Amino acid sequence: MKANELRTLTAQELMIGDWVMDLSPCVIDAVSAEDICTYRNADGYMTANPRNLKPVPLTPEILLKNGFVNDFYEDVFVADYHTVQVEGYTYNGKKEVEGWDDCLITYCNGHVDVVTDFHGEVRKEIMYVHELQHALRMCNISKEIEP
Repeated sequence: MKANELRTLTAQELMIGDWVMDLSPCVIDAVSAEDICTYRNADGYMTANPRNLKPVPLTPEILLKNGFVNDFYEDVFVADYHTVQVEGYTYNGKKEVEGWDDCLITYCNGHVDVVTDFHGEVRKEIMYVHELQHALRMCNISKEIEP
């Protein structure tokens, strides 16, 4: 799948609080077993089948807006003896609830590492905002990522 092609969503992969796209970014408020979700956007509350919604691509602009900083670069091999330098983004934070559990989130070339002192880690390829939200929740990090 090319980066500019947006796939369709299913109710099983959505969680309350996930950011998705209708005509504009919207946040999921409820998901039912019948493939119906309720979301809110600038026009208020709406109901839709998740297949009619699109994921929000994770972009450098969204990362910067949410407190990430562009503080490293990695060389990536694209062909024999040819490399390109890709930007890396980092977020350092403290857990809001326990205060003693530091977290480090890095993003580079579609790969995300979420590491905490005590609540685990997630290392995977992530292309969409809602996938990053899920990774943060899995590590018990309450940071909101908004488009």
